[in-house]
Amino acid sequence: MPVSHTFFLPIKPNATQRSRATCRGRFAQVYTDPKYKIWRDEAGSLLEQIASFEDFREVQDRPVRIITDIIVARPKTTKLAYPRGDIDNYEKGLWDAITHTGKWWLDDNQIIDNQTTKRWAKDGELEGYQITIEFL
Repeated sequence: MPVSHTFFLPIKPNATQRSRATCRGRFAQVYTDPKYKIWRDEAGSLLEQIASFEDFREVQDRPVRIITDIIVARPKTTKLAYPRGDIDNYEKGLWDAITHTGKWWLDDNQIIDNQTTKRWAKDGELEGYQITIEFL
């Protein structure tokens, strides 16, 4: 029988950029945007608070289905009908933050099914992530 958990993560959605690699002399260096690290830490802190109300240890090794609605504040001026940023980049940052908490699943490779939408926030609606995690 599937176990499910639905919650809202109240943080500005972030389309995670890929890490960049450079070579200086004979040494390779990997660069990750410092803004992403700040976002990941803040998201992790919020996720820890949300997870403190439930215990998923009995099911956290199961396959996972995740349904996510990414709600982005509309800028004052835009011609776009939808938020900028590849949807998989929004997913990657969120999944990494959830994985880092160790509260819901052990690794995001357990995700066997996902559905993600991104949209502009409606009037008066908070931006963030509406998430349902189902343990199959």
